[in-house]
Amino acid sequence: MENKVGMENKVGMENKVGMENNVGMEDKVGTGKMTAGIAMALGILIVSNVAAQQAATVLGMLPIPFLGAAAQGIIYVLFAYYLIKLLITEFFKGSLCDYNIPRFGLDLKWLLAAFLLPLAVTGIYLCLPGQFVGSDMTMWETIETVIEAVLFYGIGAGIVEELVFRGVILHLLDARFGREIAIFAPSVLFGLLHIIGGGLGIFDAVLVLIAGTVVGIMFSLIALEGKSIWNSAAVHAVWNTIVIGGILGIGEKASPYQICSYVLSSRHFAVTGGEFGVESSVIAVIGYFILCGVAYAEIRRKTETKN
Repeated sequence: MENKVGMENKVGMENKVGMENNVGMEDKVGTGKMTAGIAMALGILIVSNVAAQQAATVLGMLPIPFLGAAAQGIIYVLFAYYLIKLLITEFFKGSLCDYNIPRFGLDLKWLLAAFLLPLAVTGIYLCLPGQFVGSDMTMWETIETVIEAVLFYGIGAGIVEELVFRGVILHLLDARFGREIAIFAPSVLFGLLHIIGGGLGIFDAVLVLIAGTVVGIMFSLIALEGKSIWNSAAVHAVWNTIVIGGILGIGEKASPYQICSYVLSSRHFAVTGGEFGVESSVIAVIGYFILCGVAYAEIRRKTETKN
């Protein structure tokens, strides 16, 4: 998408996204250090995930119901946040606010959007021909699935991925190459990472890359609009909880890992999203584009008001 709004940033250069470039002087790092920072941020994502899973396994052995499931998401966020903070403040000598990581707070419009997007997409699917199929989960397995959906797949993955992609990586690329590359490049990387290990065919991989790139741009614009990753993290977290958390699965076949599945009658890739699922469907991508438009319009409105 074209992001030419024409507003000068804080260092006197034209910002092609239409808002001030929040780049500190301390962030004028070389390509080598920038690359190292991006690699370390991705490493933090992986290490934090593994550490959270290991901790959940150990805590799950204690005679406290659902302790492991609940702790996994919390540990994931706390561990990653601490390491990201160290990376920013010690390695780059910067501040969290420069990396769009201010004190926690949410904009009401993005909190509403966080629920409207997945509920609208899910609602459209439930209007299409299909049937509900229940699982054989016990009550305890059902409760554990809900806890994991909210705390790990939702809050945990939503916050950590935004810290890494819309916090560290976006800012470093913005400081080095400019806002357009900073938005587009991490979004492509975000899409590519969803392909790795998926065993997808070429056609399905292309679908996922397109959808992942668009949703990455959506998260980037939301984070930049309010200069806060907490807004994009809210949208990310609620989407994950509702769509992929395991509470309600929508697709071509029922899954034993979903509390309830809605099996679509259609087998058209545009509807089903192919092997990856509805996240890469045309219906979902249209939703992503709509929020991209809303975020971009808000950026332009703020720019025109300030000018």
